[in-house]
Amino acid sequence: MKSLSNWRSVRVLESRLERELRQRHSLGLHGLCIGFFTLGLMWGVSHLQMVMGVDSLALRYLVTLGAGNLGYLAVLHWWMSAAVRLTWKPLLGAIACAVALGATMDHFVPAANSLPQAIKLVRAQLH
Repeated sequence: MKSLSNWRSVRVLESRLERELRQRHSLGLHGLCIGFFTLGLMWGVSHLQMVMGVDSLALRYLVTLGAGNLGYLAVLHWWMSAAVRLTWKPLLGAIACAVALGATMDHFVPAANSLPQAIKLVRAQLH
């Protein structure tokens, strides 16, 4: 593959790939299927961890988002390997942020089992 030495060359490659994909595939349907697959995988991993008694939100977020990220990248790799190269860094950043959020909630609101529950507990303490 051609070396992408600057942002313009990346955009040109993206435009060409997007044009080719739009001619051959229904991108909306593919995106919806990939999204449902990733959401289902993450829900299953999260539920399994809750059943197994994993109490740390940071650990649950790390494992759940890690599994979702790997599943997403695996599906994209089958579908379009160039997308994997363009999306792995933002997904890694999202995982890092989620783990930081989980660790913060574990530290400040240890009784919470989820983000909505942590918000309710904090609001109750403020009133």
